[in-house]
Amino acid sequence: MGFIEKYRNIVSKNKSHVCVGLDSDFDKLPQTVRQFPDPQGLFNNLIIEATRDYVSAYKINIAFYECRGAVGWMSLEATMKGIPEDIPVIIDAKRGDIGNTSKKYAQAIYEQLGADAVTLNPYMGIDAVQPFLEYDGKCAFILCHTTNPSSAEFQHAMVKEDDSAAVQPLFELVARRAAEWNKTGCCGLVVGANFPEEISRIIKIAPELPLLIPGIGAQKGSVRDVVTNLRDTDFMINSSRNIIFAGEGEDFQQEAASQAVALRDIINDLLERA
Repeated sequence: MGFIEKYRNIVSKNKSHVCVGLDSDFDKLPQTVRQFPDPQGLFNNLIIEATRDYVSAYKINIAFYECRGAVGWMSLEATMKGIPEDIPVIIDAKRGDIGNTSKKYAQAIYEQLGADAVTLNPYMGIDAVQPFLEYDGKCAFILCHTTNPSSAEFQHAMVKEDDSAAVQPLFELVARRAAEWNKTGCCGLVVGANFPEEISRIIKIAPELPLLIPGIGAQKGSVRDVVTNLRDTDFMINSSRNIIFAGEGEDFQQEAASQAVALRDIINDLLERA
């Protein structure tokens, strides 16, 4: 089953466009899990158990595991094993390197971890992306317009594809390129919720590509501003800290579930009104 089909099936089953980010900063884990041998893996699996009926995907930022060395990788593997097979997993790694290196990155993420998708940096062009597109059924989410304050430094730079082309912002060129790459393998786009106008422009350029949308909550993105553009689009709105760290005590699972349900219901209500 390909990524898009898997995603659409879980959206239909769970009635959700929520992607939970398992960005489990070890220093922020509740005390109730710290006494166990693998606090990070246990915490993630308890969050998964609490939210799996309310989500459309899980996104795992690999930095929170790589920084812990071998034990972090073990926690990452334990987390992967705890995610139900019918829920897509996106590894947020933002990889992007020359072809032979990207091939090994793809092997680690798709073969070793068994992820369904990955985030990629397109700065080096198709050479860095192609090895990921060669995996049937997987999806490469290309960084298009990110959430960070300095994103415009490069992403709004005005560029031309060639001498005869019109000038356009770099993020629009990235969207066009990703739409082309999608013909040889599944591509999606990462677009920040705190840039709703740019999301609208990106959808017009590449309406067939799925969107991974971070930036809700801590990064000030508005669900209402985003969802109005997304009715006929495959999309998932990611929330990390606002869900997984919603509670600090023994009830952290219930708090996480409540936040996931609340976000799911807000999105669904807005889609019905759109």
